Amino acid sequence: MRLLGALAWALCVGGCARPEAGLPPSARGAASTSALAASTARPPIRAGLDAPPAPTPAPHQPRWHDLTRVHSPLARAQVAQLEALAQRSPERDARRFARVGDSISASGDSLSCLARRPPSVALHPEAHRALEALLSGAAPPQDPFTRVSQCAVVGWSAWQALDGARPPLLRELDATRARFALVQYGTNDMEIRALHQFAGHLWNIVEAAQARGVHPILYTIPDRADRLDRAREVPSYNAAIASVALASGAQLIDYHLALQALPRRGLARDGIHPNTYRGPRGNDGCELGPEGLRHGYNLRNLLSLEALGRARRALAGEPLDDAPTPLVEASAPGGPWTAPGLPFLVALPVTAPATAPAPRTSCAEDRGSPAGSLSLRWTLETARDVQLLSFGRRVSASLTLLRDGVCLAVAQRALTRRLAPGQYTLLLDARRSGDQDGWLTLAAL
Repeated sequence: MRLLGALAWALCVGGCARPEAGLPPSARGAASTSALAASTARPPIRAGLDAPPAPTPAPHQPRWHDLTRVHSPLARAQVAQLEALAQRSPERDARRFARVGDSISASGDSLSCLARRPPSVALHPEAHRALEALLSGAAPPQDPFTRVSQCAVVGWSAWQALDGARPPLLRELDATRARFALVQYGTNDMEIRALHQFAGHLWNIVEAAQARGVHPILYTIPDRADRLDRAREVPSYNAAIASVALASGAQLIDYHLALQALPRRGLARDGIHPNTYRGPRGNDGCELGPEGLRHGYNLRNLLSLEALGRARRALAGEPLDDAPTPLVEASAPGGPWTAPGLPFLVALPVTAPATAPAPRTSCAEDRGSPAGSLSLRWTLETARDVQLLSFGRRVSASLTLLRDGVCLAVAQRALTRRLAPGQYTLLLDARRSGDQDGWLTLAAL
């Protein structure tokens, strides 16, 4: 996340007490940074609140995420999902969005200034069209740009969005009647040190929104320059965010990827929050010219408008992209798919009966018949450290890593190892946790 340039935005990463509900966005950074314990002692993951399962592709067809794209593809499958959401809840307004997240989402530099129609937005036709359409529905108290969200709060972690008998997320979605939800969590969640629990909470948010006809747009999180141990965790948390987006059909803005081209990776001096362009009028997060877009919040505002514009076009029935298909399909059921190289991210629907037969390996133990099995092969040209992370929704999974048919390691959910050059195969076996179908994702970093 990022700090507000030179303003004293005490955006507490560890988990602050919730600020007074009536504060305007520009004043919401004054919450105490000493309430880490309030955000880390967490209840168990809640269910997805009557959410339907994500649409399932054809059997044996894993989904692929292109890690080089800032905006995730909106192909025919995503268009169909958006149309289904609109049919489920026709009362929702495609000119409105809800803000869901932590201090970055709550910041006065995040989106609020767009209500003034900054002239530089005209430099970006897609963003300009989206802004004009969104402003046409901007009337208090539903104005999404200046509204103080009940679910975008300084210091919050993902679990807090659905906490309580009447969760803040649902209150905000009901109050705004928004068709879209801009969701960013992860930086504060690092302090809890429970990666897979964070992924579960994010799944809950996405499913709860989709069950109410709301299309979630997720952001990956910025780098951390304040602490080396947290900096090392950023790729894992971003893999969890991208995994949820890929499997659920939610839209993704790879904010982290976009920030890499900026000076200081778009970070403010605290090394946590985005920085903001400072011009003749002071802090100006909505200056979208070349100089403004060298800053983290300014870039985030442009990416948000672009993503909302893309979502609105998809909602109107327009496929914007082709579905990425870089995996080379196995020649036989249960055989390995070939990935073009590392890093990669794939998602597999887990249904009953088995999605594919489980291959036999040299890892001896018979783990029984999984509900889903995926075999992936890739080649390393040079030695490198490789981190394998699996995230399951209503499934549990095991990972088996082989080289030239010889078992190297077996693990649950995560595996980190230095690999020499050569050809590797990874087997994922998934089992459903109950009667419902689920999803399994794998990130190779």
